[in-house]
Amino acid sequence: RKMRARVKGAWSGQTVLQIFRNVFRADEATLPKIEDSIDKGRLLVDGKRPGKNVPLRTGQLITHDIHRHELIVLSEVPRVLSVGAGFVLGG
Repeated sequence: RKMRARVKGAWSGQTVLQIFRNVFRADEATLPKIEDSIDKGRLLVDGKRPGKNVPLRTGQLITHDIHRHELIVLSEVPRVLSVGAGFVLGG
């Protein structure tokens, strides 16, 4: 899933990490994941990897390629077949 946002005037002058912290409310546990996305090229600004300390300008395009797992939807309630030390076997 690709998330897109244009840098708004109020965000101008902030770095990508500052925008994620201040605007998108990323917490301290999430910021290393954002840095990893930058390092791996999944988070881009105008199609390029942004410098972590480079302030952005109004109108620049931030794209973030993220992967999310959908929750499993079962057609019926699973049965518990066995319970052991550290595991549950269902079917």
